[in-house]
Amino acid sequence: MILLASFTLVSILSLPAHSVEQVVKVRQLSANLPVFPQKSLIVVDRSAFTPLLISQTPNTLQLEQEGKKFYELGQFSEAEKLWQKAADAYEKLGDREGVNRSLINKSEALQALGLYPKACNVLLQVLGIGELDCKELIKKTQVTQGKIDSITQEDKILQERLDSLFKTIEKQPDSLNKATALRRIGDVFRQINDLELSEKVLLLSKTVAQSLRLSQEESAALLSLGNTALVKGKRQRNQKSISKLAEDIVDLNKNRDLQERFNQIPREAYLSDYQPALNFYQAAANLSASPVIKIHAKLNHLSLLSNILLEINQELNRISQSKIKIGTEEQSLLEMVNSYLNQESYRLVSDISSQISSFPNNRAGIYARINFAKSLIILSDLKVNSDAIAGFQEIKTLLDDTLKKSQLLGEKRAEFNALGSLGELYEQQAKSTQSQNQKDLFLAQAKDKTEQALKALIADVNTDNRDIAYSLSWQLGRILKTQGKSELSLSAYEFAFQSLKSLRTDLVAINQDIQFDFRERVEPFYREFIELLLQSEKPPQENIDKARDVIESFQLAELDNYFQNPCSQIKQEKINDFIDKNTQKSAVIYPIFTKSRLEIILKLPNTNLLHHYKVLPQDYQNTLDDLYYNLYTDVEDIFKQSAEDKIKRLEENKERILPLLKKVYGWLIEPIKNDLEKSKIETLVFVLDAPLQSIPMAALYDGEKYLIENYKVAFTPGLQLTESKGLQSNLEVLAAGVAKETQGRRALPAVKRELDKIQSLLPQNTTIILDEKFTKENLIEKLKLPFSVLHLATHGEFSSNPNKTYILTEDSRILGNELDRLLRARNSSGLSNLELLVLSACETAKGDRRAVLGLAGIAVRAGARSTVATLWSVEDESAAILISEFYKVLKTKVSKAEALRQAQLNLLMNPNYEHLAYWAPYVLVGNWN
Repeated sequence: MILLASFTLVSILSLPAHSVEQVVKVRQLSANLPVFPQKSLIVVDRSAFTPLLISQTPNTLQLEQEGKKFYELGQFSEAEKLWQKAADAYEKLGDREGVNRSLINKSEALQALGLYPKACNVLLQVLGIGELDCKELIKKTQVTQGKIDSITQEDKILQERLDSLFKTIEKQPDSLNKATALRRIGDVFRQINDLELSEKVLLLSKTVAQSLRLSQEESAALLSLGNTALVKGKRQRNQKSISKLAEDIVDLNKNRDLQERFNQIPREAYLSDYQPALNFYQAAANLSASPVIKIHAKLNHLSLLSNILLEINQELNRISQSKIKIGTEEQSLLEMVNSYLNQESYRLVSDISSQISSFPNNRAGIYARINFAKSLIILSDLKVNSDAIAGFQEIKTLLDDTLKKSQLLGEKRAEFNALGSLGELYEQQAKSTQSQNQKDLFLAQAKDKTEQALKALIADVNTDNRDIAYSLSWQLGRILKTQGKSELSLSAYEFAFQSLKSLRTDLVAINQDIQFDFRERVEPFYREFIELLLQSEKPPQENIDKARDVIESFQLAELDNYFQNPCSQIKQEKINDFIDKNTQKSAVIYPIFTKSRLEIILKLPNTNLLHHYKVLPQDYQNTLDDLYYNLYTDVEDIFKQSAEDKIKRLEENKERILPLLKKVYGWLIEPIKNDLEKSKIETLVFVLDAPLQSIPMAALYDGEKYLIENYKVAFTPGLQLTESKGLQSNLEVLAAGVAKETQGRRALPAVKRELDKIQSLLPQNTTIILDEKFTKENLIEKLKLPFSVLHLATHGEFSSNPNKTYILTEDSRILGNELDRLLRARNSSGLSNLELLVLSACETAKGDRRAVLGLAGIAVRAGARSTVATLWSVEDESAAILISEFYKVLKTKVSKAEALRQAQLNLLMNPNYEHLAYWAPYVLVGNWN
């Protein structure tokens, strides 16, 4: 499991070390002082935080020392006040350096309290820049990320001021304070998720330190750069399939000889997302003369390596269990990377182990020990150099010692983490033990330690510990499940679910450093909980209801993770209410894969009863992989062929693809077919699990007919819908497109005919902007007009990376975040929300299995009640025909789902376009009425 905030906690560098005994004495002296609770659960990066004590006067020295002691005690509010008093005292003495050092210390305490704008403002004060408020900088970041609905003239002015700020800073004389303040500001920007700005400021800090030959400050900057690079690397890796990455690497290097391929590829390609972070950590360790910085850089390095190893081993296990299909060379690549990382991890473990006695006995040292133990637990579980890596007893001794130190220091979060890690260690030991008696003993110990941690955590009412509560209650749920205590296990999972649900929005909106890695720390929890709820042959209705709620939360969490911003704040209508009130011949299908099976929940109209079905699909991953290849890779290649070759290849493709579509039909539709027929269902609405999102449901095949021939089909990314007023008879359309070749993309000559046809169908109510007129600036102006449909016929791409989801205008590209921001700004200006957004020439990113997130994300975030888009690149002429038919039918006041169905059937019945490559990629997302 990914370590909780590992990259931050292990980067907390030491204050001048105080022994545990000294801190206890201070605690006794300050027993009557109020304890100020931490404001949030944010764990901030205090890289190389070493408050400088100066002996100008006894008063200033005393203030500095007292601030340091309170910081050590975790009483950050008191520390901040004392350091401000020290700054004031230095101000009276005319000691500017003393003022700045005290203010830098104060900013550290503010960051510990989660008060990032205030900390940032203090640091700007150190740099002598008082005209810029950090709240404005944060607003600039939120505008860039789409968290604020509009870009104003003030925002543009702010960007200009920000550019001017860098020029001003660069002109200032270099100094230690300048380097330190810049590093701290870079850390703040990472906290608020502006990774580009964080990196820019940290590089400037490094340059200043380098010019002054301040090796310790330079190494601290390198450590912070590593933390920022790690956040970026995790985000990039989360958007990739590990096996697909291996395939791509082998393909790109197929012309190298075998020895080259497996010596160079591991470091050059597979680790590319993480290599910047690894390089920064290694450079920090090599440069620093401080043993404390060296240790923490190595701990960060080890933590990252252990988690990459975990990622690879999980994929290799899936391969060995035949759950995914992969080539021999691809598997060899993963095994070679695994071997290389094993060696590197063992080297680092040996190095750190020899220095562990020098870990300071303060809060930073405690967190360092905890995270070293966590890395050891992962590596021990993976059997990395099992003959030499620390064994169970060594890790237990380390954690027992850390727990005692945490309790003596009164460091509650460290205490909870140490106890939880002991529970995790016992849980792991139970898995690897063959003897049932020994297994039971280890599980009992695991349960005891985890419960101790939870009880202590719940008793600590002064601190927000939801992040640790989530991890511990999930851990307890797993342990209880292994012990066969299903009901108690469900209670623990429910507690974890509620903790995560309340935590998720805060993690996305406030602080990225402790945002759980979605693939490793969030998605598995949801799937395990759903499987547990539905494990019995006939689960009770309340369990089915709860499972559906968990699916909803899972869907929203995935979108939140995609945008790094909550989507769930958009006003929505519950799908149950919508069906029962408006579309009484619609059914909603919720398929979700758990570890052992496919669970399907069916919602029928006019009943609160949910139907549940268990399916055991054989070799489902390989089936979906084959489908993906034939739908995307093969079709793309076919469309490049000559007319004669195209016809032949399409027939061959059809022969391969229909059996696969029939198999998926057997999983999803066959079990519920009778219930659909009894309820006389006409529309099927799918809430699709990620592995199914790239498969066009309209093309599922029963052996004689496609699903679209029997049902209207829609897709919604969650269990709630944006409220709809329905399209009126007078459709008002803003239609924009690029027909000519632009920005290196091929011409789309049928786009002009497509837009002309829309105008001919709706002559009084269509505004067209084409080619040179379709600029970003002109689009922004036209968005001020009242219309219910926005039709964009231009090249575009959906990706699981929001920064790679875009549409092209004639002069630029509009990113997905920017498009939804422009549309929401339009909605907030008093104009009605869009009823329909049509993206008729877009496609999902090649090789990106989760690219539909980009499509669904735009559909949800833009505030459009419905979106029509394409899963893969469509043939130009067929697109024009389908879109024309869609508007023709839509004009007759039928539902959007029926209009799309008729348009798809129109192509299916055309001998020239009957292959599903032409009509199946069109999907309706959101409100289908």
